[in-house]
Amino acid sequence: MTDSALSEKLSHFLQGCWTGAKRVQGLQGGARAFVLSLVAQSSRRPILIIAASARDAENLFDDLTLFFGEDPSLSPVQKRLHLFPSWEVLPFEKLSPHPDNLAGRLEGLYKLVEEPAPVLIGTPAALMQKVIPREALKGSYLYLVAGQEVARDTFLEHLVQWGFQNVPLVEDRGDFAVRGGIIDLFSPGYRRPVRLEFDGERLESIREFSSASQRSERSLEELLLLPVKEFSLKRAGIESALRSLDQRAAELEMDRREKNNLLESLREGIPSPGMELWVPYFYPQLVSFFSYLPRETLLWLDGAVRVEAEAERFGQLAWERNEKAKEDRRLVPPAEALYLNEHEWGKALEPFSQVHGESLRVMASTEHAAQSTLNVESFLTGDIRHETSVQGKEATLAPFAERLKSWQGDRVFLVAPTRGDAGRLGELLSHYDLELPFLDEPL
Repeated sequence: MTDSALSEKLSHFLQGCWTGAKRVQGLQGGARAFVLSLVAQSSRRPILIIAASARDAENLFDDLTLFFGEDPSLSPVQKRLHLFPSWEVLPFEKLSPHPDNLAGRLEGLYKLVEEPAPVLIGTPAALMQKVIPREALKGSYLYLVAGQEVARDTFLEHLVQWGFQNVPLVEDRGDFAVRGGIIDLFSPGYRRPVRLEFDGERLESIREFSSASQRSERSLEELLLLPVKEFSLKRAGIESALRSLDQRAAELEMDRREKNNLLESLREGIPSPGMELWVPYFYPQLVSFFSYLPRETLLWLDGAVRVEAEAERFGQLAWERNEKAKEDRRLVPPAEALYLNEHEWGKALEPFSQVHGESLRVMASTEHAAQSTLNVESFLTGDIRHETSVQGKEATLAPFAERLKSWQGDRVFLVAPTRGDAGRLGELLSHYDLELPFLDEPL
């Protein structure tokens, strides 16, 4: 089946909205990402891909990046694909998440608010964690264009309120530095820091610069300034949050001296390890991630049984660790303030059209099941490797070459780690009357 034929078949199979789940089966290895890329290309609707584990999500993201052809150096507004991370620390652990994970979550929410058809990849651990309200998020990012008027003092205050750190020299994401009419900053979502040059209240230029040499480089016409954190200790309204934390500490019968020392440090702007889990006290109420999704969003569960098992496991883990933290008199919010439980997870998925992407091909037991199932034939690299036979000291590529010849009329791409590996493979296959062109540019 050609790409266009498969794409047309997928488009017809997945058109409109439906209740329950459809099944696309026979997806092995890279076929999962390839089929998903065809779905995304033919459908201008938001897509949420749910993988069972962080490793599965990252591998799928890497494969999709290849098929989407998106350059990693593109700005956030130019990329459709986004990996929505979890904190990657155990629930209610006294450890802070990596700043890139915090910023990556906020960037994903931005895409759902401002872009018509983003493609997000997440896990139950990432999606069961509640997020800041939509209206709060809308006030967290700025869109800057060279030549516009910008209230400089208000702009600097915004940076501090949303987690940017004032430093002498900008090197890491979330840093900013001020030198006269120049503001250097490193915004989440970008691979390089940028230099903003002001003439009074006018933003004269936006240029990338090297964090190593500090020299200005490529000019930019625009900049999307995304938040670094969900809250800052230097933002307005900190006293209200501290009063709520004080009340929660009393409910947990936390040691008074420990509580007072902690609250005083926070009042002075001194961060504490794991303080990110106090985010529920900085907003009237956190909301479900799924409240950000438009009704027409397509949910794609990559291995539905494993995804549901992970959602159940993670929900139980969060509640167990919350109980243990309360027993230890640690200052933690109620589990339901920060996470969905496994039952709420199931209800959150119900309103959306769902697809279960599966590797195994199972015969449909009813006519309805047959109508809601699409079979795709795919192969693993291991299948082809198993076909190769060993003659003497070296393996022969003859079985592989014969398979390639049988695919004449189809588009076949061989992806090699380096140019040298690609050249060597092409040379070996030329002995079997196969001349493969070398592609050095994106398709």
